[in-house]
Amino acid sequence: MDEEGPLKAGELIVEGFRRLLKPPFLSLLVLNLFVSSVAASFAGQIDEISVFSSVALAVVSAYLQIAVILAASDQEPVESADHWIKAAVKRRCFWRFALASIFSFILVAAGLLALVIPGFIVGAYVGMGPIAAVVERTRAGDSLRRSVELSVKGRRAVGVIFGLFVVIPNGALQVALYFAPKALPLGLWIGLELATVILFLVALIALTRAFVCLGGRLEPLPAKRASA
Repeated sequence: MDEEGPLKAGELIVEGFRRLLKPPFLSLLVLNLFVSSVAASFAGQIDEISVFSSVALAVVSAYLQIAVILAASDQEPVESADHWIKAAVKRRCFWRFALASIFSFILVAAGLLALVIPGFIVGAYVGMGPIAAVVERTRAGDSLRRSVELSVKGRRAVGVIFGLFVVIPNGALQVALYFAPKALPLGLWIGLELATVILFLVALIALTRAFVCLGGRLEPLPAKRASA
């Protein structure tokens, strides 16, 4: 992707798919799919073990997503998935990433509840917020502001990627889960969940590349810091 030229959603999406099929992303994808399939098996269960397991798996999934973002921010990433998983832990940005993701979700969901189109527009503004939290280690509010700031020159591309690969798949899955929770067999639910994960990781890679092309740069980790 040419960092000097205008952002094109198609090129970023192609790059997202291309990278996903190569190391370290392929290994991270397999790990994400495994975690998601296990998490999906706990869907609808409310006993203590299921709740604890779901929370633990969500934390693992978040760290895997952070690893994907860090690897995607590198033009020529190290091919070892272990390297990026360790980097995700050392980055100490879990809560920044989690809060930025939650705030982004709330804003997009509010837009979707108001009307579908505003939800897509909101995504074009704040879709790179969680990425900023990882790459530049900004706090949640600053991450969203950073996304708004950088997306000025590529808002259409960011909106298209976020809408097609995040909003629509996840929205469709949630609608199906709400209206027909028992109409489909567990195997099909897991399949739909895994397909959603694949599309989400493509978006994560594409949006990270967009973030870098628009001026985002990896912030060095402070030498000593107690917590994120």
